[in-house]
Amino acid sequence: MHLETDSVFSEFTASVEGVYTCNTRDSDGLQQLLFIGIYTTDSYQNSFGPVLTDNVTVELLSSHVHYPPSFSLHCPTTSYPPTTVFWSLDVAGNNIQLPNYSSKIITDKLATNYNNSLTVNNLTFSGRLTFTCTVTNSRGSMNASRTLLVPSGPPTDLSVGASGSNEVIVIWTPPENVLGYTMAYTTGGPTGFKFFDDYIGDNATLMDVIAGEKYSITMQAFGDLPGPISNPITITLRAVPAPSISSVTTLSSTSIDVQWIIPNTTDIITGFQVSYAPRNNQCI
Repeated sequence: MHLETDSVFSEFTASVEGVYTCNTRDSDGLQQLLFIGIYTTDSYQNSFGPVLTDNVTVELLSSHVHYPPSFSLHCPTTSYPPTTVFWSLDVAGNNIQLPNYSSKIITDKLATNYNNSLTVNNLTFSGRLTFTCTVTNSRGSMNASRTLLVPSGPPTDLSVGASGSNEVIVIWTPPENVLGYTMAYTTGGPTGFKFFDDYIGDNATLMDVIAGEKYSITMQAFGDLPGPISNPITITLRAVPAPSISSVTTLSSTSIDVQWIIPNTTDIITGFQVSYAPRNNQCI
């Protein structure tokens, strides 16, 4: 609804109840906002304090692997008279009052807006972070909290364990506050990602790699939010020499015996694969 400079409500009904915004500009052209709540007497007298309609929700604004992460929290309420929402953050027992729009303090890290949301840009805190929204109006106040886990740091001490011609085992030392990991790998082209959800171990196998290619591998732990990315390790998978077949003997109409010479290599051989195909209507 648009209100003129002087607005008079006649035959006032509940249909025009609500919060109105008065938008003005001073002589310097600076914009000023004034919020006006208009309610019937019955509605105001029967109104209660703020009501939290749901739990505090989290929306990740950056990608799943972006660090430092950006996200928003929403504190859903319904109430009148109008409410004021304040946010605080508890980190390891230290309570931090976060900037609130009404106090005109807006930083590049934290800002609130008019729909009870808190936007956090490029968060660099780690550990157990408890965000609390406190909703207040003239009839009382309520609060709700949400605790987010953020890894204490990146996985460290990356190394490579036993590997085959098309797989590699990556080993690391885990940080704290971990719910899973992301492995990123590249050969100089597009980066591939492998996600390990609900996993708090210290090693993982990367499959389907190509022997002879140079790989750069990093690990990243995540809780409710992603943590820092590890330093990369670079490996080149050597192709295991092929064995040479020494003899093939027919045992019956449905079986053969294949003998081969194990290749001379320092790589760990974990098994062999025998392939065959029909040729001239005979199986070899």
